[in-house]
Amino acid sequence: MQKCKLFRADLFLESNVGTDEQYTDLLKQIRVAQNMNSKPAPHSNENCWRTETQYQNIGWLLQGLRKLLDEFILEYKHELDHKNLDYNKISYFYWTNINAPHSKNARHAHVKSHFSAVYYLQSENTGALRLINPANGLSECNPGAPYISDVVYPPKDRDLIMWPAWVPHEVDPNYSNKERINLTFDITIGPK
Repeated sequence: MQKCKLFRADLFLESNVGTDEQYTDLLKQIRVAQNMNSKPAPHSNENCWRTETQYQNIGWLLQGLRKLLDEFILEYKHELDHKNLDYNKISYFYWTNINAPHSKNARHAHVKSHFSAVYYLQSENTGALRLINPANGLSECNPGAPYISDVVYPPKDRDLIMWPAWVPHEVDPNYSNKERINLTFDITIGPK
């Protein structure tokens, strides 16, 4: 018997990323940025404050991203090798989201990037990340078929997660009385 993979999308996770001091410093920088510019960026979800402010002293977080990316590259090597990518040409674009209680993030994908990632600063019980199998958009999947269910990920503070950017995703409503705070990344690998 032979086996051939049809489609694949994995979620990679690292817990407790950053020291207490690094986490606290980043959260403080985000609050300063929010206080300096209370107007949300264009294309924000309702009740979501978003900024593309670049923060100081986050090399530790970029190292964590690179570690997850290296694991992805190793795991997907058979798929990526023929795409003529230079694994030393990595670009990270990031922004901050602060979602108020009762807000949510609408379904979307990051189709211009290779990978998406989120670092959660304040997230517990503020709405799960929901990753959707695109086949479900057809509404023609047999509910008993394998791998058609949404993958629901309830984040914890200081979790860093990464997945292929083409996977549609959304964030469930925040039914807590606290804000959800995260940094979201688009990661692109340059050509050789």
